[in-house]
Amino acid sequence: MNKLDRILIQIKFQTDRNWIQMRRLLIETIAEYPEDKRLLVALGKLYERQKLYKKAIDAFQRAVQLDQNDEILHIHIGNGYLFLGEYRLAIDSFDRVQSDSPDVLYNKAFAYARLNKPLVTIEILERLIKLKPTTSAPYFLLCDMLYYQKNYEEILRTMNTVQRNFGPSSLVFYFTGVAYYHQNKYLNSFVELQKAEEFNMDHSHFYLIYAKVCNKIGKTDKAIELLKNSISKYPKDPTAYYDLAQMYLKLNRLADVESLINLAKKFLPHSLAVSLLHNKINRLKTF
Repeated sequence: MNKLDRILIQIKFQTDRNWIQMRRLLIETIAEYPEDKRLLVALGKLYERQKLYKKAIDAFQRAVQLDQNDEILHIHIGNGYLFLGEYRLAIDSFDRVQSDSPDVLYNKAFAYARLNKPLVTIEILERLIKLKPTTSAPYFLLCDMLYYQKNYEEILRTMNTVQRNFGPSSLVFYFTGVAYYHQNKYLNSFVELQKAEEFNMDHSHFYLIYAKVCNKIGKTDKAIELLKNSISKYPKDPTAYYDLAQMYLKLNRLADVESLINLAKKFLPHSLAVSLLHNKINRLKTF
């Protein structure tokens, strides 16, 4: 066994607790063997595990110069750009991968979604779903895109597939409830969102849509409870304050609106919605 092979085996079995020592060893060995791709890949992976994505990308790009056809290197580079929020650069790297890898397709779709390209995202996800992915994540990302396309019927079909293949979950009930809400099927929506609640769904939009549904079917107290819960967990979301204030106004609970506005001012001092509500209360006081 030669020196280089011994070093590669040593690096393979070292723990991340010794990563600085391993980095030093790799850098020194790369200087001695600059044409060995394995060393640069090992350095890139070491940086990846430490979440030092810029350094990881640099190492993998140097490895690519030694082997342009290594698709795994382009995947590593794309993933690094994805973590850095450089979505266009991530897509450029993923485009260099010829095989239809489920992970690559999902990451590419995610990047396009972040760039607000729903139609391209949907097209990629449909290709991925034909490969029968072993995780439900692509289906949920697809439903996000379908929501912005207002394709609620397709959301329902997709969630039926997810429940059949992966079982029930809070996200299945949430997306189903949202689709029913936008189809004006409020009782159906309430049943699904109640199930999501039982599965401990916790998201600001979940509380908002659930409150709207409850208000539509006459469960005002439940709607108020949900909006209060949303405000306590997500105090910088102005929509919950606005929706709750509107409910209080309909119930002529002006004192509650005023208390709510004072609370909102602490977290959202420059919110236009809060200012408008405050002005509305002042006008009501003059009557």
